[in-house]
Amino acid sequence: MSSDFYSLLGVSHTAPEREIKRAYHNKARTMHPDKASDPEAAKQLQEEFAAITKAYNTLKDPDKRAEYDAKLEKDSPSKAKSESKPSVSSGSGGDKIMTAGGDKRVEAGRLAIAEKSYNRGVHMLKMGDTNRALEFFETAVKNNPDEPKYLAKTADTLMKGRRGFSKAVELAIRACDLDPYNTEFKIILAHIYEEAGSKSLAIKTYENVLKWDQDNTMAQMKLHELKGKKKSSFFGNLFRKKS
Repeated sequence: MSSDFYSLLGVSHTAPEREIKRAYHNKARTMHPDKASDPEAAKQLQEEFAAITKAYNTLKDPDKRAEYDAKLEKDSPSKAKSESKPSVSSGSGGDKIMTAGGDKRVEAGRLAIAEKSYNRGVHMLKMGDTNRALEFFETAVKNNPDEPKYLAKTADTLMKGRRGFSKAVELAIRACDLDPYNTEFKIILAHIYEEAGSKSLAIKTYENVLKWDQDNTMAQMKLHELKGKKKSSFFGNLFRKKS
């Protein structure tokens, strides 16, 4: 595999953080161990995943990315300069506008709003205000729809408020798709299924957690409980009607 982190993720050297994150999660989804046909293929997938994870962890951090870009420029000055040069367009009166810089500022602003909203939502949950927390989480998702922790927390909060089952499932599934190696998100999805009375889907999701984390006590405990009893609810009946 290429040693260039940008090439590994398939993004340009001027790609914003959101694009880098999206590219990483898209590639990570193709490296699930279940996709391997044999142990050798599984080993190859693990190596590729380790490589793109290293690339992602470097490029998502502004300081690490700056250091990496400096190293790239030192190793290949002409290439780094040509790819890092911002695009320009002519404004009224012939003035040149640095569009790349403007886009980055807008992007950074949206990401900052998303993170601030998420943190305020967490605070509201601690205060016991589920409705206000949900408003903040939804704002976070609106400003950064590719951040799985925002999606998962919104889904969990919807179910805690006993509303929006379909939306909660949709958001939780998307969080798991974006970060397929995060068992916490899978636990949230399984818990939503369980609370909604969809026993078979809850069991299937908890079992999937154990594929990634064999020692996950929560999944083990829930599977023991679910396989030993039946559970039904209004939400479960609603889900079965929609299925």
